[in-house]
Amino acid sequence: MGCMDTTKKTLPHVVCIPYPAQGHINPMLKLAKLLHYKGGFHVTFVNTKFNHKRLLKARGPNSLDGLPSFRFETIPDGLPESDVDATQDIPSLFSDGVMSFTLDAAQELNIPEVLFWTTSACGFMGYMQYRHLIEKGLTPLKDLVAGENAVLPQEFLDETKNRGLLSSWCPQEEVLTHSAIGGFLTHNGWNSTLESVCGGIPMIYAKRDKIEDLVRELMDGEKGKEMKEKALQWKKLALNAASSPHGSSFVNLENLICDVLK
Repeated sequence: MGCMDTTKKTLPHVVCIPYPAQGHINPMLKLAKLLHYKGGFHVTFVNTKFNHKRLLKARGPNSLDGLPSFRFETIPDGLPESDVDATQDIPSLFSDGVMSFTLDAAQELNIPEVLFWTTSACGFMGYMQYRHLIEKGLTPLKDLVAGENAVLPQEFLDETKNRGLLSSWCPQEEVLTHSAIGGFLTHNGWNSTLESVCGGIPMIYAKRDKIEDLVRELMDGEKGKEMKEKALQWKKLALNAASSPHGSSFVNLENLICDVLK
């Protein structure tokens, strides 16, 4: 990259701290890999102990073994006592957008920080209006199913046991790019949306009583054929944005790296 100083003997160091939820960890990890590969950064990726163990269980015992210049560290899930006399050489900090309290730490250490928003523009607007939603009594929503030990109705399990698979976590991106996948019934989270677009997979979202009709239309109907063609067009656009020297995502990442290295 044009903004990299190749005369430096040490790599610029960045610490990446995602919000401790899977939908935030995945995009932060992708950004960390890009900073390491394209920006030449030494990366320290920080997870909670719980999420670190969860990733190891899902991806294999050696999946998080880093290079000397890309290492994983863990912090307790609670708030441990800190050593007020400890010092760390942290030239820059990348943290999740919902963890704005890290701005105080960056200011105290006098280092630059980037808040990385892992949500869509629509989701970001939701965060901006969150206080008003609370005042109107529209949030927080009551979760129907949540957590590792969530219980689903037995009749649901009986109905789907021979034609479905329930998993607490899986490598969704790998699943979506499998040749057997013809469509994605999704809650339209931003990770799911981006991964579907990049995989050329058409998406559907519907109320429970409309799902069967939409699935049949997607798999066998004329509209489904059009959706699949459109999904492949979006895949090409996404590839161009991310990999072309003039693509919007490519250029934005280069500008970000150069700003951090100033």
